[in-house]
Amino acid sequence: MRRYIGLLVPLVLSGAAFATACGGDSKTVTIPGGGQVSTSNKIPSDFPSDFPVYSGAKVVGSVKGDQKGQQGFYVTWETGDPADKVTTFFKDAFAKGPWKSESTIESNGTVILSAKKDAKSAALTVSAANNKTTIGVFLGDDNSLSGTAPTKTGSGSASDNKTATAQASRDAPDSSSSQGSPTASPLPPEVTLPKDFPKDRAPLPSDARVTSSTSFGQGGSKSYIITYYTKSTPEAAADYFSKEMPKHGWVDSFTSNTNGEYFVTFTSAATSGSTNDGLTVTAMKSDTPGYTQVSVSVSLTAAQ
Repeated sequence: MRRYIGLLVPLVLSGAAFATACGGDSKTVTIPGGGQVSTSNKIPSDFPSDFPVYSGAKVVGSVKGDQKGQQGFYVTWETGDPADKVTTFFKDAFAKGPWKSESTIESNGTVILSAKKDAKSAALTVSAANNKTTIGVFLGDDNSLSGTAPTKTGSGSASDNKTATAQASRDAPDSSSSQGSPTASPLPPEVTLPKDFPKDRAPLPSDARVTSSTSFGQGGSKSYIITYYTKSTPEAAADYFSKEMPKHGWVDSFTSNTNGEYFVTFTSAATSGSTNDGLTVTAMKSDTPGYTQVSVSVSLTAAQ
C-alpha cells in the first residue's frame, strides 16, 4: 500500500465506524485542526466515475475525508455473488481499464488489490462471510493527508505550547553537523491524549510522543485518531501492537508490509456485545530521521 493509504486509513476507518453507529444516515464531522469526514449510504458524488463498480452490488455506506486540500474515500458494497467471481471482475477491470493493478495480496480469506491512475491510488478488499461478499475501496490522492498539522485536544496554556515546541526542538536530530545536507524536519509539538482515551483497550508504548489527538462520538460509540512518534523502527512499532493488543481483547485480522510501511488491523475478540470495535495501526518512517510515525485509530461502537 502507498503512503497515502497509511495516513488515510485511520481517519476513514473511524468515520466508517461512525457511519455504522449512525445507521447509515448522512453526517459530517469536523476534525479539529482542519478537515471533515462525511458519511452517507450513497457513493459520494465526486467519487471517480471511471473506477470500476461491481454490477448489482448494494452500497452499504461511504466515507469521504477532506483535509489540507487532499481527498480520500472509503466505500463498501455487498453482493450475493461468490468472492472469487467478484475478484475476477476487478482483476479484469484493472487489466483493461484506466485504473491499473499494482499488487494483489491474499490473507485470511481476504483479497486486497491495489490500483493506480495518474496521481491517485486505491486499495480494494474482497471478503466473504454469511453468504455475502463485501467489497471495500479506499481511494485517494497519493499524498493524501501527508504533512498535516498536529491537532491538540483539550485545553492548554501558551506556556504549555512553548514548552512543547522547545521540547520538540530538543528531540529533533541535529543536522548541522552534516555540511551541505538539508535541515531535518523537527518533530511536531507534543499534545495530550483525550481524557477518556481507552488506555486499557489500546495502550501506547512508553516512548510514544503523541503529536495529534482527535476524538468524536455518536450514539454511545466513540472513535479516536492518534498520531505519535517513536525511535523504534516501523517494524518494531507494528510488532508492539501485534504482541500487545491480543492481551487487551483484540484479534489481529490483517497485517501487511509494503516497502517498509506497516499496516495492522484488529477486531474485537468478544463474541457478543460490541463486536464492531476496530483498531488500525500504520507505521512508517517519518520526515525526521531516526523516528517512526505511527497512526492509531480506535473505534469503540455501542452494543447492537
